[in-house]
Amino acid sequence: MVRQFRYLFLGCVFGTVMTTCFVFADSEAPPSSYKQKSPGGKYVFVMIAPMSLEEDAGNWIEEKGSEIREIRRVYSRSGLYRNDGSTEPLWTVDWYAYGVEIASDGIHLIRHGPWASSTDQEAVSFFANGKLIRTYQIKELIDNPLLLDHTVSHFFWQKGGWFDDARLRYTLRTIDGNQFVFDVRTGETLSKSRPTGNILWFLFVVLGTSVLGIIAWLAERRWRQSRSSLKSA
Repeated sequence: MVRQFRYLFLGCVFGTVMTTCFVFADSEAPPSSYKQKSPGGKYVFVMIAPMSLEEDAGNWIEEKGSEIREIRRVYSRSGLYRNDGSTEPLWTVDWYAYGVEIASDGIHLIRHGPWASSTDQEAVSFFANGKLIRTYQIKELIDNPLLLDHTVSHFFWQKGGWFDDARLRYTLRTIDGNQFVFDVRTGETLSKSRPTGNILWFLFVVLGTSVLGIIAWLAERRWRQSRSSLKSA
Protein backbone atom coordinates (compact mmCIF):
# COMPACT_ATOMS: atom_id res chain seq x y z
CA MET A 1 0.00 0.00 0.00
CA VAL A 2 2.84 2.37 0.91
CA ARG A 3 4.67 1.48 -2.31
CA GLN A 4 1.56 2.13 -4.39
CA PHE A 5 1.07 5.49 -2.70
CA ARG A 6 4.72 6.34 -3.37
CA TYR A 7 4.34 5.55 -7.07
CA LEU A 8 1.14 7.56 -7.24
CA PHE A 9 2.82 10.52 -5.52
CA LEU A 10 5.84 10.40 -7.82
CA GLY A 11 3.55 10.15 -10.84
CA CYS A 12 1.63 13.22 -9.75
CA VAL A 13 4.84 15.18 -9.15
CA PHE A 14 6.26 14.15 -12.54
CA GLY A 15 3.00 15.04 -14.29
CA THR A 16 2.87 18.43 -12.59
CA VAL A 17 6.48 19.22 -13.50
CA MET A 18 6.03 18.14 -17.11
CA THR A 19 2.81 20.12 -17.44
CA THR A 20 4.45 23.20 -15.93
CA CYS A 21 7.46 22.89 -18.22
CA PHE A 22 5.26 22.43 -21.26
CA VAL A 23 3.13 25.45 -20.46
CA PHE A 24 6.25 27.51 -19.75
CA ALA A 25 7.82 26.42 -23.05
CA ASP A 26 4.62 27.39 -24.83
CA SER A 27 4.57 30.87 -23.30
CA GLU A 28 5.60 33.78 -25.49
CA ALA A 29 8.95 35.24 -24.46
CA PRO A 30 8.76 38.81 -23.13
CA PRO A 31 10.14 41.58 -25.37
CA SER A 32 13.66 42.75 -24.63
CA SER A 33 15.91 45.49 -25.98
CA TYR A 34 18.73 44.33 -28.25
CA LYS A 35 21.10 45.48 -30.96
CA GLN A 36 22.29 43.75 -34.10
CA LYS A 37 25.20 44.61 -36.39
CA SER A 38 24.89 44.62 -40.16
CA PRO A 39 27.16 42.33 -42.22
CA GLY A 40 30.58 43.99 -42.20
CA GLY A 41 29.76 45.84 -38.97
CA LYS A 42 29.32 49.30 -40.47
CA TYR A 43 25.84 49.76 -38.98
CA VAL A 44 23.98 48.59 -35.90
CA PHE A 45 20.23 48.22 -35.59
CA VAL A 46 18.81 48.93 -32.15
CA MET A 47 15.48 47.58 -30.92
CA ILE A 48 14.07 49.19 -27.77
CA ALA A 49 11.44 47.11 -25.96
CA PRO A 50 8.08 48.88 -25.38
CA MET A 51 8.34 48.93 -21.58
CA SER A 52 10.13 50.68 -18.75
CA LEU A 53 13.86 50.15 -18.27
CA GLU A 54 13.38 48.35 -14.96
CA GLU A 55 10.81 45.97 -16.41
CA ASP A 56 12.91 45.42 -19.51
CA ALA A 57 16.11 44.57 -17.62
CA GLY A 58 14.33 42.88 -14.72
CA ASN A 59 12.91 40.09 -16.88
CA TRP A 60 16.34 38.54 -17.40
CA ILE A 61 19.42 37.26 -15.59
CA GLU A 62 21.99 39.77 -14.41
CA GLU A 63 24.30 39.52 -17.45
CA LYS A 64 21.58 40.14 -20.01
CA GLY A 65 19.95 42.73 -17.76
CA SER A 66 23.24 44.66 -17.73
CA GLU A 67 23.41 44.52 -21.54
CA ILE A 68 19.87 45.90 -21.77
CA ARG A 69 20.67 48.73 -19.36
CA GLU A 70 23.72 49.68 -21.42
CA ILE A 71 21.74 49.66 -24.68
CA ARG A 72 19.07 51.90 -23.21
CA ARG A 73 21.67 54.19 -21.62
CA VAL A 74 23.20 54.86 -25.05
CA TYR A 75 20.16 54.69 -27.34
CA SER A 76 16.69 56.11 -26.83
CA ARG A 77 14.98 55.15 -30.10
CA SER A 78 14.64 52.01 -32.21
CA GLY A 79 16.36 52.33 -35.56
CA LEU A 80 19.60 52.12 -37.50
CA TYR A 81 22.81 53.82 -36.33
CA ARG A 82 26.36 54.00 -37.57
CA ASN A 83 28.43 51.57 -35.56
CA ASP A 84 30.97 54.19 -34.51
CA GLY A 85 29.48 55.30 -31.22
CA SER A 86 27.00 57.65 -32.89
CA THR A 87 23.72 58.14 -31.06
CA GLU A 88 21.92 59.94 -33.88
CA PRO A 89 19.82 57.43 -35.87
CA LEU A 90 19.95 57.29 -39.67
CA TRP A 91 16.31 56.21 -39.57
CA THR A 92 13.91 55.04 -36.90
CA VAL A 93 10.98 52.61 -36.53
CA ASP A 94 7.96 52.74 -34.22
CA TRP A 95 7.37 48.99 -33.83
CA TYR A 96 8.89 46.06 -31.95
CA ALA A 97 10.05 42.76 -33.49
CA TYR A 98 11.71 39.74 -31.90
CA GLY A 99 13.92 39.21 -34.93
CA VAL A 100 15.24 41.22 -37.89
CA GLU A 101 17.80 40.91 -40.70
CA ILE A 102 19.94 43.97 -41.49
CA ALA A 103 21.47 44.65 -44.91
CA SER A 104 25.01 46.02 -45.14
CA ASP A 105 23.80 48.93 -47.32
CA GLY A 106 22.23 50.65 -44.32
CA ILE A 107 18.89 50.83 -46.13
CA HIS A 108 17.10 47.50 -46.19
CA LEU A 109 15.69 45.45 -43.34
CA ILE A 110 13.66 42.25 -43.02
CA ARG A 111 11.24 41.95 -40.11
CA HIS A 112 10.07 38.56 -38.88
CA GLY A 113 6.51 38.19 -37.61
CA PRO A 114 5.52 37.50 -33.99
CA TRP A 115 4.83 34.17 -32.31
CA ALA A 116 2.15 32.65 -34.49
CA SER A 117 -1.34 31.89 -33.19
CA SER A 118 -3.27 32.66 -36.40
CA THR A 119 -2.49 32.34 -40.11
CA ASP A 120 -3.73 35.93 -40.49
CA GLN A 121 -0.64 37.18 -38.67
CA GLU A 122 2.47 38.67 -40.25
CA ALA A 123 4.99 36.18 -41.62
CA VAL A 124 7.70 38.49 -42.96
CA SER A 125 7.97 42.15 -43.98
CA PHE A 126 10.46 44.20 -45.97
CA PHE A 127 11.56 47.77 -45.18
CA ALA A 128 13.70 50.47 -46.78
CA ASN A 129 14.99 53.33 -44.61
CA GLY A 130 12.48 52.33 -41.94
CA LYS A 131 9.49 52.47 -44.30
CA LEU A 132 7.37 49.39 -45.03
CA ILE A 133 7.67 48.12 -48.61
CA ARG A 134 5.81 44.82 -48.53
CA THR A 135 4.40 42.43 -45.94
CA TYR A 136 3.20 38.83 -46.20
CA GLN A 137 0.76 37.00 -43.98
CA ILE A 138 1.35 33.38 -42.95
CA LYS A 139 -1.68 32.20 -44.93
CA GLU A 140 -0.07 33.55 -48.12
CA LEU A 141 2.93 31.27 -47.69
CA ILE A 142 1.50 27.98 -46.43
CA ASP A 143 -0.90 25.60 -48.15
CA ASN A 144 -1.57 22.93 -45.53
CA PRO A 145 -2.00 24.17 -41.93
CA LEU A 146 -2.45 20.56 -40.76
CA LEU A 147 1.26 19.93 -41.35
CA LEU A 148 2.38 22.73 -39.03
CA ASP A 149 3.85 22.11 -35.57
CA HIS A 150 1.22 23.10 -32.99
CA THR A 151 1.56 23.71 -29.25
CA VAL A 152 -1.16 24.62 -26.76
CA SER A 153 -1.48 28.23 -27.92
CA HIS A 154 0.94 28.71 -30.83
CA PHE A 155 2.25 26.99 -33.93
CA PHE A 156 5.49 26.95 -35.91
CA TRP A 157 5.20 27.43 -39.65
CA GLN A 158 8.72 28.33 -40.80
CA LYS A 159 11.39 25.70 -41.40
CA GLY A 160 14.18 28.16 -42.11
CA GLY A 161 15.21 31.48 -43.61
CA TRP A 162 18.44 32.63 -45.29
CA PHE A 163 19.45 36.19 -46.08
CA ASP A 164 21.85 36.71 -48.99
CA ASP A 165 23.22 40.17 -48.25
CA ALA A 166 25.36 40.34 -51.38
CA ARG A 167 22.39 39.82 -53.72
CA LEU A 168 19.77 41.27 -51.36
CA ARG A 169 17.65 38.15 -51.50
CA TYR A 170 15.83 36.30 -48.76
CA THR A 171 14.95 32.61 -49.03
CA LEU A 172 12.22 31.21 -46.81
CA ARG A 173 11.06 27.61 -46.36
CA THR A 174 7.85 26.55 -44.67
CA ILE A 175 7.20 23.42 -42.64
CA ASP A 176 4.62 22.24 -45.18
CA GLY A 177 7.31 22.17 -47.91
CA ASN A 178 7.01 25.49 -49.72
CA GLN A 179 9.99 27.69 -50.65
CA PHE A 180 10.07 31.37 -51.62
CA VAL A 181 12.86 33.67 -52.75
CA PHE A 182 12.19 37.39 -52.19
CA ASP A 183 13.86 40.50 -53.55
CA VAL A 184 14.70 42.42 -50.38
CA ARG A 185 14.75 45.74 -52.28
CA THR A 186 11.14 45.46 -53.44
CA GLY A 187 9.63 42.69 -51.31
CA GLU A 188 8.48 40.95 -54.49
CA THR A 189 8.61 37.17 -54.90
CA LEU A 190 11.36 36.20 -57.35
CA SER A 191 10.59 32.47 -57.30
CA LYS A 192 8.41 30.03 -55.42
CA SER A 193 7.90 26.30 -55.08
CA ARG A 194 4.65 25.01 -53.59
CA PRO A 195 4.67 21.19 -53.86
CA THR A 196 2.02 20.79 -51.17
CA GLY A 197 -0.32 23.18 -52.97
CA ASN A 198 0.31 21.41 -56.27
CA ILE A 199 -0.48 18.03 -54.69
CA LEU A 200 -3.65 19.39 -53.10
CA TRP A 201 -4.71 20.91 -56.43
CA PHE A 202 -4.03 17.60 -58.18
CA LEU A 203 -6.08 15.71 -55.59
CA PHE A 204 -8.87 18.26 -55.93
CA VAL A 205 -8.90 17.83 -59.73
CA VAL A 206 -8.82 14.03 -59.45
CA LEU A 207 -11.58 14.03 -56.83
CA GLY A 208 -13.68 16.46 -58.86
CA THR A 209 -13.24 14.40 -62.01
CA SER A 210 -14.15 11.22 -60.13
CA VAL A 211 -17.29 12.80 -58.68
CA LEU A 212 -18.37 14.08 -62.11
CA GLY A 213 -17.71 10.64 -63.57
CA ILE A 214 -19.85 8.96 -60.91
CA ILE A 215 -22.65 11.48 -61.46
CA ALA A 216 -22.53 10.89 -65.22
CA TRP A 217 -22.53 7.11 -64.71
CA LEU A 218 -25.51 7.28 -62.36
CA ALA A 219 -27.39 9.55 -64.81
CA GLU A 220 -26.72 7.19 -67.69
CA ARG A 221 -27.76 4.19 -65.63
CA ARG A 222 -30.99 5.88 -64.63
CA TRP A 223 -31.68 6.80 -68.26
CA ARG A 224 -31.14 3.19 -69.37
CA GLN A 225 -33.42 1.93 -66.62
CA SER A 226 -36.09 4.41 -67.72
CA ARG A 227 -35.83 3.22 -71.34
CA SER A 228 -36.04 -0.39 -70.23
CA SER A 229 -39.16 0.38 -68.21
CA LEU A 230 -40.80 2.09 -71.23
CA LYS A 231 -40.05 -0.85 -73.51
CA SER A 232 -41.46 -3.31 -71.02
CA ALA A 233 -44.66 -1.28 -70.79
